[in-house]
Amino acid sequence: MKKNINRIVAICLVAVMCLLLVPVSADALSYSGSSSYMSGKYYRQLTAVNLTGNQRTDIVNVAKSQVGYQEGSSSSKLSGETYGGSNYTEYGRWYGMQDMWCAMFVSWCAKVANIPSSIVTYHSYTPTGLQWFKNKGQAYSRSTVASGGYKPQPGDIIYFKSARNSNPTNHIGIVTSYSGNTVYTIEGNTSSATISTNGGAVAAKSYSISNTYIVYICKPAYTGTNISSGSSNLLTNDNNWIPDSVQSIVFNASYYAGKYPDLKNAFGSDANKLYDHYLDYGAKEGRQASAMFNVRTYISGNQDLKAAFGNDYKAAIQHFATFGIKENRVTAPTVNLGTGFSARISASTASLNLSLSGSDVIAYTPNSGVEQVWNFERQNDDTYKIINASTGKVFDLYAASKTAGAKVTTWDSNDTAAQRWYIYETEVKGKYVFRPKCSTAIVIGVAGDSKSSGAKIQSVNYTNSNGQKFAITKVTEFDAKPIVDLGSEFYAKISSANATKMNLGLKGENVALCSDSKSVDQTWRFGKQSDGSYVIINQKSGKLLSVSGNSADSGSNVQVESLSNATGQKWFIYEDSGKFILRPASASASVLDIEASGTTDGSNLLINKNNGSKSQLFTITKGNFFDLVAPENLGTGFIAKITNVNSSMNLSLSGTNVVINKAGDSADQKFIFDRQADGSYKVTNTKNNMVLDVYAAQDKNFANVQVYPSNNTAAQRWFVYLKEGCHILRPAFSKDKVLDVYAAATTAGTNVDIYTMNNTAAQKFSIVVCG
Repeated sequence: MKKNINRIVAICLVAVMCLLLVPVSADALSYSGSSSYMSGKYYRQLTAVNLTGNQRTDIVNVAKSQVGYQEGSSSSKLSGETYGGSNYTEYGRWYGMQDMWCAMFVSWCAKVANIPSSIVTYHSYTPTGLQWFKNKGQAYSRSTVASGGYKPQPGDIIYFKSARNSNPTNHIGIVTSYSGNTVYTIEGNTSSATISTNGGAVAAKSYSISNTYIVYICKPAYTGTNISSGSSNLLTNDNNWIPDSVQSIVFNASYYAGKYPDLKNAFGSDANKLYDHYLDYGAKEGRQASAMFNVRTYISGNQDLKAAFGNDYKAAIQHFATFGIKENRVTAPTVNLGTGFSARISASTASLNLSLSGSDVIAYTPNSGVEQVWNFERQNDDTYKIINASTGKVFDLYAASKTAGAKVTTWDSNDTAAQRWYIYETEVKGKYVFRPKCSTAIVIGVAGDSKSSGAKIQSVNYTNSNGQKFAITKVTEFDAKPIVDLGSEFYAKISSANATKMNLGLKGENVALCSDSKSVDQTWRFGKQSDGSYVIINQKSGKLLSVSGNSADSGSNVQVESLSNATGQKWFIYEDSGKFILRPASASASVLDIEASGTTDGSNLLINKNNGSKSQLFTITKGNFFDLVAPENLGTGFIAKITNVNSSMNLSLSGTNVVINKAGDSADQKFIFDRQADGSYKVTNTKNNMVLDVYAAQDKNFANVQVYPSNNTAAQRWFVYLKEGCHILRPAFSKDKVLDVYAAATTAGTNVDIYTMNNTAAQKFSIVVCG
């Protein structure tokens, strides 16, 4: 009995040992579908697939099992064995809608391969799926792939764009392999004969990477994948210890070939040959194969590594791949663009500048706005702190992310690593990549390498694509100062901050300091222009504050000139400690200045290079025109005609109503001006001895003007002002209404009224004394 028990135990042990020696098979795939699908061969082929746990392998194998499947004609015909041409598929049944099904097929393959939607999003509308991958920084444009910036792998998701509609993409497939410059795919809702986005079948296809039908190839963050010769890993000769994410930082084929013309001539864009050269020769020769990594800098910039590796570059690369990638060490030589400067940052994908949308950083159509200007401050650790000139907030990587897909925003300065940026020059001189100090593995880029204004700036995996390259163009200090918006139109005096009670006024045509008074030549009308500048019009002459010859040179004179739309007549206004600096558009660095810092009446105005002196600071005091300017004293007891500038017609009579008529010498076109004690004028018509009068003293627009027997009321007293080379007449009872030709008409007989002063020619008159 004992012998039998021992024999049984021995047999069991042998059996167990045998079981342990048999390789464990992968998990068999199980799927519960429609009865129609499960009756057909594509179900049988699907269930023959064994899931390996390698998600790239699994999604490809699931897709391969379906090659040849055809859409059915109804929801009961989903076996895939006969063509129905009505978009009915097992994949649509699973998704919950029967419609064009290329994206539903890819989603179904991911689901059946046990790949969650957090890795491959389940979608039916291709633009939604592509944007999802772009937001994660996992989308590579066709041009990036073609230039060697990324090598497609089995299981990647490929998006296409045909002319069928205007969507950014309208077809999708799964990459099965990439060889040479050819990408191999499996696609649903297509055909095997021609490129078609609605062919009705699952088919295996292939394309040259130069085919513009391809728009993006997306690299999902699969788990359970192994580096193998069939993957995108370029390292050969027992160097498979470097994962893809690190390899892209150590070596980039487009960078290496672009930086060294001799290698470009020798190897073209062959990524494998270029890498072999780098590994065998380039690193030893001091060549750099990525903007992000230089093995010599990695060794020399880290004392512990210098002691450990010396000139063993391969060992140093291995250290970086294993440890350094996580330690935020010095990895490449940074550029030193200066200690403090202002610049615009331009994306290389298109002519777009980094700008703001709220607090987020975007790529936007260039403009002169200060929100597109960034102040660079170099730090002691060779990073830069980058500050938006408009908001004063700092360029910041959201949540100090260490992975792709995080937005770049602006935030209050906190001196964290998320606000410190290493800047590396690319293989293209003058183009740079920005790496946050908080991560060695990522850079910033335009989401999806987009060329659209408004595209997000976010963290992305380094591929050396154009969307990750930026130009830094330095600008003047005034480009970094916000332009002051004082309002669209207003009247003001311009006073020197360096001289007490001295205003800008006229000495002939020259602009000079004048002792403070209500003289009309010391009042200026400001008119805002579309670019944010102002034209500044002298109220005596009607001419504009101008730099002589539109010069940008220091010492150029400032005078008044007639309107010519010249840059020397447009003034940008900036605030400085409660005062203002005025810079002509003709000059980038020169501003309005008092010659020799003068403080006396007659001191000349010119432009000089900004120097921060008080002679370049001014106050701008707004006011109502009639409060700033004293009425004119034309004398008294004289006879004159009142000619409208707009029509060249004289004020005349129609009965007792005042109208305009063709200029003549009749009595009804002549008026006697008698100056009153308050400086106003009583204006009497010589035909009937009646007085210019506002009907019922109505202080409202369109109140009628007539002649009426003298009654010494405010409705019959008129203040006369010189304004922009002409006269305006204000009734004494109103603070803002002036004599006006109705609707600015130029037709004889048009009525005359009063209307709010508006600077139109309908309100401008010449008072011409009769001989």
